[in-house]
Amino acid sequence: LQHGPLGLVDADLPVVAVEPNDELLEKLKSNLQEVRARGGELFVFSDEKISLEESEGVRVLRMPHVSEV
Repeated sequence: LQHGPLGLVDADLPVVAVEPNDELLEKLKSNLQEVRARGGELFVFSDEKISLEESEGVRVLRMPHVSEV
């Protein structure tokens, strides 16, 4: 997320994210924290091997782990 889209996030904007278990995971976690700090509600499709926990405003939908071929 950059400054423009991040500026649109508030309590009335649900945000859907896909959280794969790859090299971009740490960057995505940072973006998710920014959304939460602005009061956005998160719906995260997460790899089952990632330990993201549900909390207020964060809904986690576990997806099966898929290995690259």
